[in-house]
Amino acid sequence: MDTKADTTDIVRAGTAAMERYIAAGDIGRLNETQRIALYRAVCESLGLNPLTQPFEYLTLSGKVTLYAKKSCTEQLRQIHGVSVTSLELERREDILCMTARVRDRNGREDIATGAVSLKGLGGEALANAYMKCETKAKRRATLSICGLAMLDETEVDSIPGATTVSVEAMHGEPAPAAARPAGKARAAKALPEAVPAAPVAPAAPAATAEPIEAGAVEREVLPIPRGSKFSVVENSRGTKVWRIDAPGNPDPIAVLDPALASRIEAEAAMGLEVRVVAELRYGKWVATKIKEEEVGDVPF
Repeated sequence: MDTKADTTDIVRAGTAAMERYIAAGDIGRLNETQRIALYRAVCESLGLNPLTQPFEYLTLSGKVTLYAKKSCTEQLRQIHGVSVTSLELERREDILCMTARVRDRNGREDIATGAVSLKGLGGEALANAYMKCETKAKRRATLSICGLAMLDETEVDSIPGATTVSVEAMHGEPAPAAARPAGKARAAKALPEAVPAAPVAPAAPAATAEPIEAGAVEREVLPIPRGSKFSVVENSRGTKVWRIDAPGNPDPIAVLDPALASRIEAEAAMGLEVRVVAELRYGKWVATKIKEEEVGDVPF
């Protein structure tokens, strides 16, 4: 399989979702697969890591759009070398205003203002309002200098009628595992759910993935068909792990490499037949690479 062609296919998947979003102006009109492709395309265009969930969804005036979270502005500051050069504080009756001036590594400067209401506040609540005002000014200035015209999470709670929607809800929850067709039996231990699935049978109480160690004892080629559910869980060491729930496979598959997870997800979303080489590590299946189909190909 040509790596350059694979990259082009991934870009096309994100581009198609982006084009449909631009035409509709509403992410809510996209299906689950298109929302995931759009989310990843936006992150890719800005150089952000989608595993950190830099954006969440916002319903406003009947439309769904993205808004920036803390991890978004922090990554943008690092990528573009944005630094705050000054902060100016001004209080106008019950309104506190703070103006942040920022500069990127190229010397370009920008300015933005954050404002909060202090009416009826005192003690710790008043102190928190001052800190929120500073944070709002810095983040708005960062988004502005980086050319990102969207709301920051510090602004969302003050907008009447705005409702936030989590990434998990918009990208879909992992589906209950279907029965495996007759074939090679496996006694693999399932990874805990990233988000609770619809109750069909009593669910296990675990909320995080177990640590995945080296030391594979078995390898097998596993299919990742279209309709597979992708989610991100965190093991007991705090490491982000991709979880794949594939239809017809009762055992979830873990992916440790974000680049490999992105490629698998993109190809599955495009309806391509994807098969991965997975290793059984301490009762858990871990995908290590995509199975390449070539003449004279060996099993692994």
